[in-house]
Amino acid sequence: ADHDDDNYGHSPVDSKRVDLLRFPLAAHATIHNATLAKGDMLYIPQTWWHVIHSLPDSRNLAYTIQLHFPPPDASAHLSDSRFSYYLIQKALRWRDGATGPE
Repeated sequence: ADHDDDNYGHSPVDSKRVDLLRFPLAAHATIHNATLAKGDMLYIPQTWWHVIHSLPDSRNLAYTIQLHFPPPDASAHLSDSRFSYYLIQKALRWRDGATGPE
């Protein structure tokens, strides 16, 4: 397979030389281009494939934030206040750099 769980988030497609025989659907991909200036930030939604090219003599910072929320049906099993508490605790653990099992 061209995609395995160990490589999730990294595309096997070479964006500079797309092999349309191997990846024929790439021919139908919508391409969005953005040029950012000093102080700009670009939000890329989860699951969107993207390629970043830096301009010569430029400085940039790429920062990834991954927020993991409970499954959509989890709120049905918790009261509103309990669900809010759950989300607040999750945000605090993320803010404080907690890692590992919850």
